[in-house]
Amino acid sequence: MTLKLFDSWLGRILAVVGILAVLYSVLHYVVKAELSDVGQRLEVANTKIAGLGDDIRRIDGDIKKTNDRIDAALSDAVDKLVGSKKISATGKLERGQVILSLATSINAKLRPASVVSYGKLVSGLTASSPAAWQNLTQAVNYRTFLNADYVPKPGDFTPATGKEDYSSEVIIASPPPPGGLALTVGFAGGHVPDQESARLETISKPRPHGSGFGFIVVEGGAGAIGLDNAYLKNVIVRNAHVMYSGGPTKLENVYFVNCTFTFPVLRAQPQQRERQLSDAILEAVSVNFSNPLV
Repeated sequence: MTLKLFDSWLGRILAVVGILAVLYSVLHYVVKAELSDVGQRLEVANTKIAGLGDDIRRIDGDIKKTNDRIDAALSDAVDKLVGSKKISATGKLERGQVILSLATSINAKLRPASVVSYGKLVSGLTASSPAAWQNLTQAVNYRTFLNADYVPKPGDFTPATGKEDYSSEVIIASPPPPGGLALTVGFAGGHVPDQESARLETISKPRPHGSGFGFIVVEGGAGAIGLDNAYLKNVIVRNAHVMYSGGPTKLENVYFVNCTFTFPVLRAQPQQRERQLSDAILEAVSVNFSNPLV
């Protein structure tokens, strides 16, 4: 009796084991199939992602080509405008203002040579046309926008060691509103010999030696920087509003980037010094200009 009961339980156990084995085989097959399907889906997804990356690069390339065509078309329009003998001086000022306004609004990058030629045309008209000053200022401002691609990259700011015996001085031509920050001054380009180092001071109070740094970086704020009575050497002026009224000034290797300019009318005579500074900014990324009065 006991033997029969044992055989009965053994048979049930073996039956259960058999069923479990079948279930295991089925589950193994199903899981393996699912994993295989997941793997295939991942491969498809990776392929699509790679294709999407190619599409993005292709779109970026198309956008760049389109931007290049726009830049070239606007530059050609400026060149044709400058060289035209049929368009009056007033017409050239009006059309040039429209072209530069469009270029500014869409961040188009005209050829620097085109901007220089247009600036020279406008500069020549300022002697007889006060309205041309607005165009000249517009051209100068736009040129400083282009300078962002050409200004030297001095690297991260160079911290002062505390041993530098130099006090920079900036002329604030228009103070900021209460609570506003006029500007910030930092040093960059590492430490260099005195004769090669940057300066930011006034002509009336010259420092006995340079700063000891490769560059001084002036970051604009809510105030306006004045160039009258200013001596700047190896200075990068960024995102600032700049004013110049034709007074004594000395600029050596100065870079203006994304700046706006104002040339206040303080004299009845033609603004020769302001025009000369505008020409210097238009013609070169690195500005070297000295008022003959200095």
